[in-house]
Amino acid sequence: MKLFKYPIFIIAILLIIISLFASYWISKRDKFNSDAGYFMPNLVEVINDIKVIEISNSKDSFIIEAKNEEWTIPSLSNYPVSKKKIKKFLLDLSEIKTIEKKTSNPDLFLRLGVKGVSEVESITTKISLLNNKKIVLESFLYGFTGKTEGLKKTRYVRKLDENQSWLVWDAIKLEQNTMNWASLKFLSLKTYRVKNVYIEDKDDKNKIHVYRDTYDEQNFKLKNTPKKYSLKNNYIPNQIASLLDGIVITNILYKSDINEGEIIKNITFETFDGLSTKLKLLSYNNKKYLIFESTFNIDIRKELGKDTPKIVGLPKMKAIIDVDKEVTFFNKNTVEWAFEINEDLSESMTKKLSDLIEKTKIKK
Repeated sequence: MKLFKYPIFIIAILLIIISLFASYWISKRDKFNSDAGYFMPNLVEVINDIKVIEISNSKDSFIIEAKNEEWTIPSLSNYPVSKKKIKKFLLDLSEIKTIEKKTSNPDLFLRLGVKGVSEVESITTKISLLNNKKIVLESFLYGFTGKTEGLKKTRYVRKLDENQSWLVWDAIKLEQNTMNWASLKFLSLKTYRVKNVYIEDKDDKNKIHVYRDTYDEQNFKLKNTPKKYSLKNNYIPNQIASLLDGIVITNILYKSDINEGEIIKNITFETFDGLSTKLKLLSYNNKKYLIFESTFNIDIRKELGKDTPKIVGLPKMKAIIDVDKEVTFFNKNTVEWAFEINEDLSESMTKKLSDLIEKTKIKK
């Protein structure tokens, strides 16, 4: 009997430990299950009544509102916001699911990032959803990121009229920068599409023309370089051709608000697929703005020959119908507005020919 005394004792201890762990995880699971649910269960019922989205923090705030079936940003001269983007954002909000309750002690809210936005030390963001009568339908505080479980992210949140904070599954993409809601990626013109760029002063002086002969040509050239002169840097034409590639806009005004602006440069981008985009660079109140206008021009379209070898990585040229749609969308979203650009881009657009070339050095 003594041979089995200690092994049986050890097995008994192990069973007790396993039992305790099992009880712990069952209680934890039951707690999670009891706390699980939708953070805003009634939101889906009033989602079509939402006409104003207000996003604010301790430093800034802005609204997006629906007028005449269009969503716009008043602080950006009522620039439009994609309906799809708004729909997805609101549906994602309605799908926020709770994991477990957290503190309801206001003294601890700062730790979770769910303290009121009016508090100086607060880093939280407040999201409010209102109807057309400006009645708040839902309002909550979007706090710090919680622990990540696999590919799923979590977040601490708290409804504005409640002390109870929650840990929730975070599947929403919250843009806290006003410009990001404007969705201006369509203004970016990929360099691989560009055929010609013309830059000239309003009096037609200081003309700059960079170009490529074919769609598969890698480097741009400077047209009509004066005799005995050469480029200061062989990559300058490529830099000019890429001015609109990844363009960053810092503000949006109505064109009518800058009627007194001074035109500094007229710039034209032409692409191999037939897109022609004309820009006016204006100076107004010591800031620089671009005004856009696009057309489709079949005469500048130049496709690769059928026998031309395929270049790995070179995107297929846009079809005429797609460029036509692009022009329509482009003009609809630029016709009323002027777009502010930063100083770096402004300086690049205002360079003169003399800034690009130098006397050719004679090799001895």
